[in-house]
Amino acid sequence: MTDTLCAKWDGIFHRIGDKADVVFLYVGSHYPGLAPAELEHNVTAALRNARRLTPRACMIVSGPMDAQHEQIPKKWSPNQVISRNSWRIAMQNDAVRRGVLAAGDDRINYLDLFEPTLPLHFDAHRSTQDPVHFRSASYRLLGDLSLLAASQLCGLHIDDR
Repeated sequence: MTDTLCAKWDGIFHRIGDKADVVFLYVGSHYPGLAPAELEHNVTAALRNARRLTPRACMIVSGPMDAQHEQIPKKWSPNQVISRNSWRIAMQNDAVRRGVLAAGDDRINYLDLFEPTLPLHFDAHRSTQDPVHFRSASYRLLGDLSLLAASQLCGLHIDDR
């Protein structure tokens, strides 16, 4: 995953260069098979590389959000049921948080979007056919939370007109 995550972010950060004040990075649950230590190491390595490419941006990093794993359709990969349950996603978020801290850069911050989505577990997903993604109103709430974090952690002024 290090090569994959670094390569994915590398392309993004080459395009951004030194033009961004704030960068949001969402480390999704697309790496479910990794042990927590592997995920932590890979996040740290990718962040250090990203910092080299985008030296002035304040970064806000979040891990995966909660999924209603009890409703994952049987036609989906059996790995989804194992990898997308709440306790495993909590473990992945802890690893992402530790990876951010290990990067050792006070302009790279962790934003927990997992805990705020726990109350939304049963009622806020699009449907029982898509128990992973939330309805638009829930994403709006999480977007507002992300912007508030940017204002507090990165000094970003938000025009709330």
